[in-house]
Amino acid sequence: MPFRDAWGEPAQRFDLGQPNLPAEFVAPYAEAFRGHHASSSPSTRHQCWKALKFFARFLADSGRVQAPADLTTELFGQYILWLDALPSRTGKPCAQLSRLLAAS
Repeated sequence: MPFRDAWGEPAQRFDLGQPNLPAEFVAPYAEAFRGHHASSSPSTRHQCWKALKFFARFLADSGRVQAPADLTTELFGQYILWLDALPSRTGKPCAQLSRLLAAS
């Protein structure tokens, strides 16, 4: 998926095959990513791309998600818990939001 600069020249490219998304997710994610990040800086797009790859890793690890209809509120709660269980460079949880949700 290419992004172009103001002169129409290729500026940045992302390979949607790289995150190993289920087949039914590739086109909707490409459209959403392109539309949402058309005016984003290259570094912002890169960071969001890394987040998408993390989410794709979670989907693969869960083994339950094959179609967009499988994306439920419960699944996103599990994603937060999955992130929280990952070690960070600082040793703190990656997803402190899960702690806030549990306290509310």
